[in-house]
Amino acid sequence: MTCLLAAAARLVRHSDGFRWVVDRCPYCGRRHTHGGGPLDGDPRAGLGPRAPHCHAGPEYALVEAVGDRRELRAAAPRAGKSKVSSVNQPEGEPQ
Repeated sequence: MTCLLAAAARLVRHSDGFRWVVDRCPYCGRRHTHGGGPLDGDPRAGLGPRAPHCHAGPEYALVEAVGDRRELRAAAPRAGKSKVSSVNQPEGEPQ
């Protein structure tokens, strides 16, 4: 079983569908955007293992950032694939 770094993502609604925005990639520190599906679908179905667009590392686990303190809730890992090992907290915020 592989352990993945977690990438905190916020859900953004666009006219053509949802997007997950990772403000700080755990590998390169830059912003990445991942598709979240159509507006009539469940964007949370896209959480879990994803490829970082920088190709600076292997997959990371896309997790939803929630709450004022950006407490993170990990998406359920895909069966037998991986588990989340750590959380990418923005600098200066408590874990």
